[in-house]
Amino acid sequence: YIFLNTVDITDYQVFPSREIQNASPTFHFSPAGSDAALEHSLPAALKRSPVETLDQFLARNGTVAFLVIQHDQLLVERYFNGYERDSICTSFSTAKSFVSALVGIALHEKLIGSLDDPLTKYIPEASTSFWHEISLRHLVSMSSGLKYHEGGFLPWDDDPRTYYSPNLRRLALSAQKSEAPGTCFRYNNYNLFLLGMVLERATSGSVSAYLQEKIWKPLGMEFPASWSLDSLESGMEKVESSLNACAVDFAKF
Repeated sequence: YIFLNTVDITDYQVFPSREIQNASPTFHFSPAGSDAALEHSLPAALKRSPVETLDQFLARNGTVAFLVIQHDQLLVERYFNGYERDSICTSFSTAKSFVSALVGIALHEKLIGSLDDPLTKYIPEASTSFWHEISLRHLVSMSSGLKYHEGGFLPWDDDPRTYYSPNLRRLALSAQKSEAPGTCFRYNNYNLFLLGMVLERATSGSVSAYLQEKIWKPLGMEFPASWSLDSLESGMEKVESSLNACAVDFAKF
């Protein structure tokens, strides 16, 4: 963390990762006609200078991919700052929505019994008393009652620790209680690591493997993807972030 000093869209090159394969048939959005109407209307709607085009606005603000889809039709597809259709974009916290979907699929397949199951049903080594109070519903609704301070920049703050720790399972089980579960919403990356552990136990495999078979292949993704890992030794997906794929495939999800 001290060496890199920040979180960056090219961090997929820094961490080890697990591959996620796609499979035929590939789903393709229907091509649209001219997007001239969007081109001319959006800059005015954004109240930008009339001499600045939408493309200039997006490029200036660091955008790398901009897609607009309506009714399975690809209305706009733009890439900037050296990126192309097959360039990798890392998800950051959009990965949380993929984890949520995987929990829902595991529920549907009865690999997870209920959102009201206690966490300790799947992670029995979480033996401290307050862990028994936490259910899967508390985790998916960000109301686990676990202590978390978002936005810190010192190496021992929660955001850097949850992004750079080489053993996320151990880190998650070190979380402390802040309030009773279900008391309030608290954006908390520890919840995601615990859900990742639940998915590992329930599916008897990696989170990446489950994503590959239940989402990536069935949706007909155009490109393979990857999920960054905490370390080669630990081998757990950084489920709070760091799903790496092409923008057009994120759009399919």
